[in-house]
Amino acid sequence: MATGVRAAELVLTGHSLGGGYAQYAGMRRKVGQVVAFNPAPLSGQLQKEAFNGLPTSPVRMRHYISFISMSGNDAAGYF
Repeated sequence: MATGVRAAELVLTGHSLGGGYAQYAGMRRKVGQVVAFNPAPLSGQLQKEAFNGLPTSPVRMRHYISFISMSGNDAAGYF
């Protein structure tokens, strides 16, 4: 990279659409890690572009997805 920082040393983060962008950019540039909160999904075409012919992503990704029960229970859970 032009800044002298190696891509493998970077951590990209994002929420929602920003999480989708972080995933895409992270896979394209092979950054060290991506952390996404409730990320927007990547389309099949964007996944193909991002993987650039690799069978799996070499990037470590963490997705944090929250949900609220629709059964009337106000508890939020994480998985």
